Amino acid sequence: MRLEIETQEELAAAIAAVEELRRRSVRHVGVSHGRTKVDYGGLVNREKIFSDQWRRENEGVPSCLNGGKGVLELIVCSGEDGRLVRDLTQLEAAVAATVVQWLGSNVGWCFLEQCVEGCGYSLVRRKTK
Repeated sequence: MRLEIETQEELAAAIAAVEELRRRSVRHVGVSHGRTKVDYGGLVNREKIFSDQWRRENEGVPSCLNGGKGVLELIVCSGEDGRLVRDLTQLEAAVAATVVQWLGSNVGWCFLEQCVEGCGYSLVRRKTK
């Protein structure tokens, strides 16, 4: 659906609605999200891959999956019985998104490799055609 804004009054109302939605919605974006937009000249931007996947796991989850709750909310806000006991905060979402994005950075990737190797596995890049 495309929205055609015809008057300044409609524009002001649309801006106010978006601002209110952003205030009410928890966004799963890290503090260095700008790094996900870096073009590495044909190389994979792992931070973008990690960040995008984390957002998919936490934003816009269909109600038929975990009651519409994202992974982080289920991990952080559930009591011992698995029921949600509180709301997720924006700070918690930003911290988690920052850590997940960091895993795609060079330093975070080395950390992942060390953990995977410590478990007896190795990360091997697939050969592309």
